Amino acid sequence: VSLDADDQTLLLGRGVFETLRTYDGVLFGLDAHLRRLQASARLVGVVCPDLDLLASELAAAASHIGAEAVVRVTLTHGGCRIVRANSLAEPPSGYRCATRLWEPVSWLPGEVKHTSRAQSVLAVESADVDEVIWTDAAGFLLEGTRSNLFAVIGGALCTPPLDGRLLAGVTRAALLEAATRIGVPVHQAPIHVDADFAELYLSSTLKELCPVTELNGTPAAGGGPVGAAVSAAMRRA
Repeated sequence: VSLDADDQTLLLGRGVFETLRTYDGVLFGLDAHLRRLQASARLVGVVCPDLDLLASELAAAASHIGAEAVVRVTLTHGGCRIVRANSLAEPPSGYRCATRLWEPVSWLPGEVKHTSRAQSVLAVESADVDEVIWTDAAGFLLEGTRSNLFAVIGGALCTPPLDGRLLAGVTRAALLEAATRIGVPVHQAPIHVDADFAELYLSSTLKELCPVTELNGTPAAGGGPVGAAVSAAMRRA
């Protein structure tokens, strides 16, 4: 791939991307990832190629790995399409996190998966943690810098609502479906940082459902039976 030096993705971070993984060699949530990529591209003014073509390219890239694969596709403002596949690494057993204030702007909705990630990267580095969890001014948890957020409160699986401030995660949706299927109560409602968590998790394509073991320098709730049951149900599906 030849990337033009004047491409706004390189100069300004004006690009979009998706990261997918395989289960038994099959790309998980392919249609949902491609629809989200297309929507993100439209919102930031990036041309999105034919989705059937993209699906074929992503599947071909994954098939060359010879093991479970992670595949990332990036669309640049200048019209480049970058597809890269690697072997899937095992996620860590727990994440150390810190909260930081984040106020989204109206002209860049939170559901856009864009390449302007310097703020997130530096937030994590400055906090010396594995991931930062953004909060609003009232102390309600939004999402991680690379993840959605789940908590178990009063026996229910809770996650912040899709109100335009956070990414509609593909794995997030799969976990909610799995929880409903096995009879775990589900609440999509605001979660305050001081809530009484029985379990606390980050979720993403590569993490699945990963316990938060530390929050703002103190031990956090981490994993438990509800998250384990929901994770197992999603994997079975």
